[in-house]
Amino acid sequence: MPLENRVDVLIVGAGPSGVMQATALAMAGVDVKIIDKRPVTVSTGHADGILPRTTENFQVMPFQVSITVVSNVCNTMDSPSA
Repeated sequence: MPLENRVDVLIVGAGPSGVMQATALAMAGVDVKIIDKRPVTVSTGHADGILPRTTENFQVMPFQVSITVVSNVCNTMDSPSA
């Protein structure tokens, strides 16, 4: 395998979890590459909500903007009828 194709960690999937994991690993000095099956770049988010455990993970990341400042709190959820 050519040296330019080697990485410490290969993450499959460029969704929120994959990107967050890649960011955390890169901040720790790990050589990371993300691959995704989408043929085009996604220009808008597709996640509709953030779970409490995810917000705990955000607290250890060096984000300058608080998630609670830029988010809307939803205390109820409607499910679509089948």
